Amino acid sequence: NYLSILPDSVSQLSKLRVITLKGNEMKALPPALGCVSTLERIQVDSDAKYLRSPPPEVVREGAAAIVEFLKEMHQAKKTREIDMSAMGLQTLPLEVANIVGLEKLSLADNMLKMLPLGIRSMTQLKELNLQDNRLLMLPPTISEVHSLLELKLDNNSLKVLPPEVANLSALTKLSIIDNKLKDIPKEIGNMTSLEELSVIGNDLSVLPWEIGRMRNLEKLELDNNPQLRIPPQPVVEKGTEAVKAFLVAIDDAKTSNSLDLTGLSLESIIDEIFELTSLTKLKLLNNKITDVPEEIGNLTDLTKLNIADNRLKRLPASFAVLTNLVDIRLTYNQLESLPEDICYFGNLQSLWVSYNKLNYLPFEVRRLTSLTELLAYDNRIVDLPPHLMTMSALKKLYVDVYHLTILRRLRFVMDDIEEVRTPPRQVVQKGPDVVLDYVKRINTARQTGNLVLDRLELVSIPPEVFRLTQLTKLKLNYNNLREIKPDISKLSSLRDLYADHNRLQALPNDIGKLSQLKTLSIVNNELVYLPIEIAGLMELDKLHIARNSLESPPFEVIKEGTAAIIGYLRLISDSNNQGKLDLRDMGLQYFPSEVCGLNKLKELVLSNNQLRKLPSSIKNLRMLEKIIANENQFYALPSQIGELIQLRSLNFDENELKSLPAEIGKLVNLTYLSLGQNALKELPPEIGDMEMLKILNLNENELAELPREIGHLLSLQELYVCDNQLIKLPLEWGYLQTMKQCHLDGNRLVELPPTIGKLQVLRTLTFTQNKIRRIPPEIGCLSKIQELELEQNPVQAPPRAVWKKGLLHILEFCRAIYSARSSRKLDLSEQELGSFPLDVGDLDMLVSLDLTKTRIRTVPAVVQSLSVLKRMRVSNNLIHTLADQIGEMWKLEHLHLNDNEISEVPNTIDGLSHLITLDLSNNIVTKLPETIGRCVALENLHVDNNKLGEVTPKVGLLTSLKKLTLMRNYLKDIPAEIANQSSEKDAQRMQAPHAANC
Repeated sequence: NYLSILPDSVSQLSKLRVITLKGNEMKALPPALGCVSTLERIQVDSDAKYLRSPPPEVVREGAAAIVEFLKEMHQAKKTREIDMSAMGLQTLPLEVANIVGLEKLSLADNMLKMLPLGIRSMTQLKELNLQDNRLLMLPPTISEVHSLLELKLDNNSLKVLPPEVANLSALTKLSIIDNKLKDIPKEIGNMTSLEELSVIGNDLSVLPWEIGRMRNLEKLELDNNPQLRIPPQPVVEKGTEAVKAFLVAIDDAKTSNSLDLTGLSLESIIDEIFELTSLTKLKLLNNKITDVPEEIGNLTDLTKLNIADNRLKRLPASFAVLTNLVDIRLTYNQLESLPEDICYFGNLQSLWVSYNKLNYLPFEVRRLTSLTELLAYDNRIVDLPPHLMTMSALKKLYVDVYHLTILRRLRFVMDDIEEVRTPPRQVVQKGPDVVLDYVKRINTARQTGNLVLDRLELVSIPPEVFRLTQLTKLKLNYNNLREIKPDISKLSSLRDLYADHNRLQALPNDIGKLSQLKTLSIVNNELVYLPIEIAGLMELDKLHIARNSLESPPFEVIKEGTAAIIGYLRLISDSNNQGKLDLRDMGLQYFPSEVCGLNKLKELVLSNNQLRKLPSSIKNLRMLEKIIANENQFYALPSQIGELIQLRSLNFDENELKSLPAEIGKLVNLTYLSLGQNALKELPPEIGDMEMLKILNLNENELAELPREIGHLLSLQELYVCDNQLIKLPLEWGYLQTMKQCHLDGNRLVELPPTIGKLQVLRTLTFTQNKIRRIPPEIGCLSKIQELELEQNPVQAPPRAVWKKGLLHILEFCRAIYSARSSRKLDLSEQELGSFPLDVGDLDMLVSLDLTKTRIRTVPAVVQSLSVLKRMRVSNNLIHTLADQIGEMWKLEHLHLNDNEISEVPNTIDGLSHLITLDLSNNIVTKLPETIGRCVALENLHVDNNKLGEVTPKVGLLTSLKKLTLMRNYLKDIPAEIANQSSEKDAQRMQAPHAANC
């Protein structure tokens, strides 16, 4: 027709199931059709010449997609929500942008490359989901959607964000995971409402300083940005608040000239600090810095420098130019010497270098005439520089003494001449009375075996304590202890150790050597884990570890008490000898770091926990052969997993994996890999390098394709890829010649590759719930196949009547089709096909076709491809229609159509110029087409037992005709043109059946 519109009232057709609109001029289908709940199918022109709504990509997906589109459009007016995920959209339909009041829009998993400028009209939109598309950029007009609260842009190809996005002042969640961002505009700092920002899996190198000022930002995810330099990785690992603190500290320093980066686990000093040439105060306390670069010489205005509690071994030569320094603090490092140039810092008042490895102080230290504090205790100093005691400005001098002359020079006398060390600085600062009390306690402990050093502000256990080898009880409560040195193992008689209310971050492994220990109390510290060596303390019956920051053992173990904790640690300890560690069902949120030290471990079970990632140190488990980590929250695997080359079994089912590292291909000994129930969208090509793999489980992921390299898995026996989004299989899938089972159910497959015929040992193949219309004939070559499941597919070839009978009939049919390619003859007679086999259309070199007694109903257009066919027999069927294309089988010589229900012969019969025999007997033909007179080679024409009322005179043109049978019709006479072509006797014989015809 010429319809250009359908009325909305069509929605009142409450029982409507099918609507056909082909050959019209409609530009849009009314969304009201979406409320017809019974509607199952809409037929429109496949080329969608006029139709613009639904879009062409939806139309190409078929009727179900069209109905779904209309339903979404209709419901959106009420719900203010619309979900157009996975509709194959290439552009945003304009009618969507025009929906008034739309608040929630999902366009996930489409093929969008850009958004229209009209997005600005969606002024009430609050949630916009654009993940899993192909976006290359965002239009600046998106900044005009001021109501937007949540924006998801994951898994696109964005390289930049427009600065205008910062105008989304109401936005609280912004996710840009797995894109190609190289930087973030500094304007993002204006997004004061933003609470969550995720940029995992990009190419970021530097974050803008302005992010540090986003006061409402609670969650900042930066994982998997390998080029990220600022903030450094140690800061990132400490979390959002640490990142913000880092960024804002450097940004503030530009104006305040003071920078404090304490406790951020920095391993190096970033270059940007050395660009702050006006800096006067720099504090890098409590990090992991191993080296100070020469560029520190740029900071010539520095007056205070604190790099205490790091890992410095030396100071650079450029340190000599920092002559304005007043205060230098370098305690708790590993310095072995100080540069002599430091003696020429005329303004220096305070120099702290305690807890290093200094053997001496600078020779010319006396030149530091302004120096008032020199703290150098707990070093290895064996002598003091001359004139040290003449420094008149010096008010505090603390130095460990190892030489008797130094002891006398400092006028400090202890009871035993062997104890040639001063008391700890914290004790000395408390005055003579406390010093005397301290010395008495040390001496008394030699006799009683009991030493109490509570509330002395100690930062470490004094060395003289470790000489009390008969000590049985040691109390160190309420101090500032940061560590217990391995020397604790010297106290072999110790039974009770109390170190509550300190700042301990770890216990030494040597604590496991205290074989007599019964009580260990370390309440209210900063411990992250317990050393597994505690498991060896067989006498330990009281372990108090409350109010720490323990990640291991897990909380579920700790709350069960001492016995459970010891049991857990023994499990860890014993596993190294047993080769197996089972940590299932323990509620773990963090991977126990001690596990990576079990270098003899062969099997690791982590099932049913809450783990999110494996540490890179997993590579240390070189002997590991099996990992079972199902039912966790892993979102990625580290690249270092590729170094576990002994792995034979890997199970990460029921996690949140989105991708696999390329290094997984290095697991060349892996035989079992199970990754079911994850979120994998693709597999790395390197998976084909796992030549020993026998079982591969990829069920319930989001895979759209398998890499071609899958064909390299020459040992694979079982493949599971059910419930994914596969559209096709690579040809290389057919190269898996050792595969015995393959399960492809619940995908979007439209075909199976012809290489399936190479799977000679395949026994089980299932592909239910797909979109496969034709089963390749090559499947008939599978001699070992025992199970074939194909339900819920729109299979047309083999015909339904065949595949409903089961495997044997399918194989028989497919073998016949496959064999016909070489023999050029196909005989499917007396097989209950029910419909003309479409596979015949691919046999373009076929010369003989026999479909007798197969219950087919039509001879379809596919026969046009049988251009060299000479003999076709379709007798004894239910055929009622012959396609016009039958006339294109121009080499056909014998055509047997007898015993069917044919009422009409197509005019195109004249194309059969080589036809010798045409048998139409026992049908219901009422007339022959006049074009039959052009079948000049026809010798035998049988039209017995039909309903002919007349015979076209054109039959008389068949000069080669030798036999014509017309019995049991409704003929009254024979045209003279026919009679004249035969002898008088023949004419009488041809007219003899008149009685029967009448």
